[in-house]
Amino acid sequence: MEIELKIDLSAGENARMYFDRAKKLEEKVRRAKERMKEKGVEKKRGKERKKEWYEKFYWSFTSGGRLIIGGRDARTNREVLKRMEKNDLFFHADLHGAPHVILKDGKNASEEEIREAAIFAGCFSSAWKRNLSLVPVYWVYPDQVSLSPPSGEYLPRGAVMIYGKRNYLEVELKLAVCPGFVGAESAARKRCNRYVLIVPGEERDRRRLEEILDTKDIPPLPPGGFEILGVKRA
Repeated sequence: MEIELKIDLSAGENARMYFDRAKKLEEKVRRAKERMKEKGVEKKRGKERKKEWYEKFYWSFTSGGRLIIGGRDARTNREVLKRMEKNDLFFHADLHGAPHVILKDGKNASEEEIREAAIFAGCFSSAWKRNLSLVPVYWVYPDQVSLSPPSGEYLPRGAVMIYGKRNYLEVELKLAVCPGFVGAESAARKRCNRYVLIVPGEERDRRRLEEILDTKDIPPLPPGGFEILGVKRA
């Protein structure tokens, strides 16, 4: 490499001249990188995916790809029930403060998928905020669920009547989180290459999960805090 030196300048002045040129080039490179980054962000925003209809609820998927939806409040609990069809299953944690949860096409689901939906129903109930570790969850068929109370009785807003046998499962409050998914660990193994396991706890900053998973695409978590158990690979 040849370097041109000016004979009318001292060695120090020549060095300073090249140093100033290098600084200017460095600044040009920095500005170019910033422009490229801004264009990349704009491009990404332009391709932002359209939200699915079920994303206004709590939602997840089973290991078999069946959709699980749960209400966020009294209004969306009602909406969940309106979405219930004859081949679905209805889930509810057996305690006060639990969402109505539907497993779409649940009548054709495996036992593992039914447990995954029960785990979801338990985790998104008040049991999570109360830092419980286990909770009973029951499931029934659609024709066992009614919004009408028996004659002469009162049904609180958002509540339902359940007729007939309830099928109970005791589930552990533990969820797997990966980009675009929050749900049972057995389902995460089929959907994620790498996931974070969480249980009820005191941490409330989602940014910890976003940093670990290098994404902001994380569906809603249960109300309350969480504790990170660790990171696993499927």
